[in-house]
Amino acid sequence: MSVQTLNRNVTLRVMECGTCGIAFAIPETLYDHCFKEGGYWYCPAGHCRGWDEGQKERDRKDLQQQLARSARSLELAETRNRELRQWAEQAERRLSATKGVVTRIKNRVKNGVCPCCNRTFQNLMVHMKKQHPDFMEQPTE
Repeated sequence: MSVQTLNRNVTLRVMECGTCGIAFAIPETLYDHCFKEGGYWYCPAGHCRGWDEGQKERDRKDLQQQLARSARSLELAETRNRELRQWAEQAERRLSATKGVVTRIKNRVKNGVCPCCNRTFQNLMVHMKKQHPDFMEQPTE
């Protein structure tokens, strides 16, 4: 049996066991590997520490599900916004059409035309001019 001397620089990560509180150190490369790939190490008292690959995968899936829910929520909000905008535009068009009908009827009544039978009555026109001059001067929107 021969004795060999190995000189090597190793960076250690110092930590405390979450179970017993003992301070210890493991090589930084082991820590990084366990973090990236999943794996375990043990404190000097034998308590298991590290990351489970399954846990990392569950965390990744949870994040993907949250992202998918957020995307669906955004899509629904955009659809609702589009529908509300269309509804508002339709309401604006209906209002404009209604104003046009009211204006047309008012103008016909001012000129003595019956809105029901389309006959002209001179006395209605005279009545409107004499008794309701403010109606005759109203702006028609």
